[in-house]
Amino acid sequence: VTGFMYYYGFIDTRVLHELFIKVSSSLVSYEDFMHFLTGRCSFWAFGSMLKDIYGRAQYFQYHTVKNTELLVLFIKQHEDCPYKKIGKDDLIYVSEGSGIDNRWPGVSDLAILFYNESNMDYYRATVMIRTIIDMIQNGKEIEEVRGQLDLIHFNSEDLKEKAQNSLNLLYWNIPLFEYKGHSRKEAQELFHIKHQKEKQKNFKLIKGGKE
Repeated sequence: VTGFMYYYGFIDTRVLHELFIKVSSSLVSYEDFMHFLTGRCSFWAFGSMLKDIYGRAQYFQYHTVKNTELLVLFIKQHEDCPYKKIGKDDLIYVSEGSGIDNRWPGVSDLAILFYNESNMDYYRATVMIRTIIDMIQNGKEIEEVRGQLDLIHFNSEDLKEKAQNSLNLLYWNIPLFEYKGHSRKEAQELFHIKHQKEKQKNFKLIKGGKE
């Protein structure tokens, strides 16, 4: 569950239960699953339960999500956008990584630049990377995220440019809460495919021409 939430951040509890069953070796009813979530005190420092009164849906929220009302609206508007499928190995890796997944393009590069090239200590560099990840996952625009790099002193303009390039890479490839675990790049591709299908529906072939 922890691994899923690092990717999704905000998810319908029934979908979360379905995903949990797919990677679990034992069957757990939805009622028992909810009892587990609400009964484990350690989860309250990690996330919270939210109820959509009008839609009668229930969500689990990761504590770093700042725009929950907008997410409910976004998910309703894009119900056909599937949640990104994650394998069991992904969950274990992400859970052990405390939410900083080194496989996301740009994370390792930023870490090396922060640790080795800007004279930042390990704790401050880790907090900075976590902050950047949270900002991106919460849907912040690239200009605002880049502002974090202005707080760091790099030894040369070349290093600063490398940091900006790594940040751009991370910005497009990290999973977003509002995109149901998809990155901006993946969501852009999904919405492009959806748009193309909608355009194809605008006319139909008839004998002797098109309408």
